[in-house]
Amino acid sequence: MPSTHSHSSGRHGDRHSHHHSSHHVARGSVPASRIARLPTSSPHKTAEEPRRRSHRGSSASGSFSSKSKNAATLCVISAFLGLGIDTINEIIAHSAKANTNTFFNILTVSLGAVAVGLGAYAQTAQLRRWSYQTRMRIMIGLPVALLTLAAVTPNFYEKPALGNLLSDRPRAQTAVPATADAPETDNSLVKPGWYGELQYDGLLLIVSAYEENAVESKQFNSRLPKPVSYATLTVINLGNPTPVVLSKLQVGIHLTGGETVQSLPIKPLLDHNADVNSDLIKRLALPLQLAIGGMLPDIPICMESGFSWSRVSAVTVPLGVQELSVRGRVMTAEEKKTMLEKSKSSRSASDGKGAAETWFKNL
Repeated sequence: MPSTHSHSSGRHGDRHSHHHSSHHVARGSVPASRIARLPTSSPHKTAEEPRRRSHRGSSASGSFSSKSKNAATLCVISAFLGLGIDTINEIIAHSAKANTNTFFNILTVSLGAVAVGLGAYAQTAQLRRWSYQTRMRIMIGLPVALLTLAAVTPNFYEKPALGNLLSDRPRAQTAVPATADAPETDNSLVKPGWYGELQYDGLLLIVSAYEENAVESKQFNSRLPKPVSYATLTVINLGNPTPVVLSKLQVGIHLTGGETVQSLPIKPLLDHNADVNSDLIKRLALPLQLAIGGMLPDIPICMESGFSWSRVSAVTVPLGVQELSVRGRVMTAEEKKTMLEKSKSSRSASDGKGAAETWFKNL
């Protein structure tokens, strides 16, 4: 009995153990077919993956840094190129006394805008990958680009150059056809008008006034803001060894009634259109020195428009510390031509110096 119970008990325990083992395998184990399909990981592949990712990130970062440096370099080039073009444009316009060239103004603005855009792009790239070289190029390029834009902007609002208007004025006035009321232009070589001359101490002074229709009067008045009565003074040093100095352009006009009036100041009249009259202003710069054999030709004498030279008896010219009075009168063209011939003959006979005679014949 005991043995039977023990054997029965052992068999029961084996069945229980086998059942428990079968139940454990069913819950925790994986079938062989599924185990064959599970992905297998290689240790080399696991180590390569972070390295590849790092290499791709480094390549992208290096390419981005290179682009930012190129943008900063182009920013500097565009900025300086625009500033150079604007400077040359301004110099040419100033020397020609004209407006700046519109094409170069647009080109300068375009280069300045491109430089600002490239600088902004490079500055944005600095936030991702900082570079000292890029930073220095941005610090140079952006200020120069802004300076270029600030310098060229006023050129789009400039008014027509005064030099152009003044330089066109004499031609415009000359081209105006004569009307019925305007006197016909006198182009003759010897013209009627007031004439006087004086030879004193080796000096020859000649004063000649022109009528308003004379070509000389019209050409001179085209330089001025308002017309004047025009005359000229010419001084020739035929043989005075002491240099003669003319320190004043105004002369005294003696009238037949005993009055004396002064001619108009020349410099304020010429300064009104200084761009047109620059050559004449330079030639009349005081003091005017006259050495032996020299000549001061066609010094303007201006009176108010409509002034009657028939009332003038003499013209006083200040030379150095003395004043020389040139007497004369209104003459016709024939009278003036006859007087010029007589004056030439008398000077040739009395003056033995060939140089003096040559000066007068050339005059």
